[in-house]
Parts: sequence; structure tokens; C-alpha cells
Amino acid sequence: SGASAMALYIGIILLFLIVMMGSFTIASGYVRSFSSVLSWGINWISPFFYWGLALSFVEAGNTLNYLLILLVMTALSGLFLFLSHLVIKIKGVRP
Repeated sequence: SGASAMALYIGIILLFLIVMMGSFTIASGYVRSFSSVLSWGINWISPFFYWGLALSFVEAGNTLNYLLILLVMTALSGLFLFLSHLVIKIKGVRP
């Protein structure tokens, strides 16, 4: 529904706002440590993190690690596609 989509959108915006706040120098203590832990967790599912990692391996001339990261990105994409398929199969598609 519209309300749940709006709540999800606001939640995602707040999540990224908390992560961004940790990078400011005025943030200290709990906000900074929570933000760094949250950012570390988000990196594990972010394709942009893996793409940046792959590019850094290319710059360093490490072809084996580059190919490994591409394999990991492909596996994660397949996993997300499979999970999306399961959600749609269980919940169904509503017009």
C-alpha cells in the first residue's frame, strides 16, 4: 500500500542519514560508532562497495582478486534474484 511504501522510503532515508552523520566531525561517541557499524553492515550487501573493491584490484594489477570479486558480485546477484523470486511466489503479485 501507499502508507507502507512511504514508511519504507522514510526508513531508508533515515538509515542513510545516520550513516552520513557519522562522517561529520561534530558527531562523536555513540552516533559515530553506531554509524560506522551500520556502514560496515551496509557495505556487505552493497554492489557499489564490491564494484569499488574490484576497481581497486584492477588499479593494483591484481587480476585474480578482481575475478574473485566479479564472481562474488555474480553470486550475490543470483542470491537476490532467487530471494525476490521466493517472495513473489509466496506473496503473489497483486494488481
